[in-house]
Amino acid sequence: MRKSFIVSFLSAFIACLSVTLVSGQSMPEVLISGAWARSTAMAMDGHMDMNMAADPASVSAAYLAIENTSEETFTLISASSPAADNVELHQTSMGAGDVMRMRPVENGISIEPGGQAIFEPGGQAIFEPAGYHIMLSDLQNELVIGDAISLTLAFETSGGELFDAVIGVPVLEDAPEASDIVISDAWTPPQPLRTTAPNISSIYMTLLNRGATMERIVEAQTDVAEAAELSGSIVTADGNEMGSLTFSEIPELAIAAGESITLQLAGDFIALVGLKQDMVIGDAIRVNLVFESGLEQIIAVPVRDVFGEQATDNPD
Repeated sequence: MRKSFIVSFLSAFIACLSVTLVSGQSMPEVLISGAWARSTAMAMDGHMDMNMAADPASVSAAYLAIENTSEETFTLISASSPAADNVELHQTSMGAGDVMRMRPVENGISIEPGGQAIFEPGGQAIFEPAGYHIMLSDLQNELVIGDAISLTLAFETSGGELFDAVIGVPVLEDAPEASDIVISDAWTPPQPLRTTAPNISSIYMTLLNRGATMERIVEAQTDVAEAAELSGSIVTADGNEMGSLTFSEIPELAIAAGESITLQLAGDFIALVGLKQDMVIGDAIRVNLVFESGLEQIIAVPVRDVFGEQATDNPD
């Protein structure tokens, strides 16, 4: 790892610690996983609901799973994305003549403690899900397999508190295969390309292993950087108040059966070395995680200014 990387991220880490201590708040426990979206080419291929008047090239749908691991009910009230001018929560029902019809969801989707809401395709057309889906229309650009977008889900608790969850959504040909590894809360910080300093960034997330055996991530792959390295960091005292943050490449990231790990600064994370593009807030990057068992999981990681968001939420 390069010294400039250590210096730039040390200041961000200290800022994060300060904001966290000021906050004193905890967000409702919502677990969002398995997100993916259809390409617009599939809609243009005749796989969309022909009851829709929208241009197939400007329409897609996103799917995911939401679990409520808290002790209170919360409601998904809306969704938005920089990739689409119009984002709606939709539900499909059987209409006259056994024709599947879509309609916007009214009053949101409530999820009880311990419950879940599944957004998935179903039937013979991609916009005929067996239940819910998130409709993306008036897209800024056609979605192509290999792309990734960010999606913001807005929730309200039973006590009237509002909170958002920003996730990444990869554009895939088919739904990802079921896995015992649940990946959530992925993010990467914004970083403009610089010609006078190394173009290095990082990826953070939480990984939960619901399987019966340990899983190990042995490689990360992405097209947005020359290399994606599994990395570890430690903070050591060196005679000053801040201490030193030291990084090194590690061979694997292990997740024990029934346990979870959180990739974070001053811990383990994925380093992006040699960025090939700007990391712009509102965008998302596609990452493939390769496991020792042979499992591979494609995820999308949203670009977020988490430190700035926390500071904004807690101005005092």
